[in-house]
Amino acid sequence: MRLYDISQLPVLEDGRVVGIVDEWDLIRHVQGDRQRFSLPVSEAMSRHVETLDKHAPESELQAILDRGLVAVIADNARFLGLVTRSDVLTAWRNRVAQ
Repeated sequence: MRLYDISQLPVLEDGRVVGIVDEWDLIRHVQGDRQRFSLPVSEAMSRHVETLDKHAPESELQAILDRGLVAVIADNARFLGLVTRSDVLTAWRNRVAQ
């Protein structure tokens, strides 16, 4: 994850998001027992996922981010991507720079 500067990844099952795993989930999961790296990601992931339709208004995205969560963007329940606070800040910075 660090190699690609990614802090969160979706966990998919048949194209649908069933969880999110982030750096903190992994640290908590393997702390003190490196053998736990061999366990399924489902043991470490967070199952609480906030999903938004790709056409949802920005206000709905903001509400999710205000709760400290990552927003999963979907089209008919199919995963399209993740949006984080960092993504929003980058988008705002790019708008201002134009």
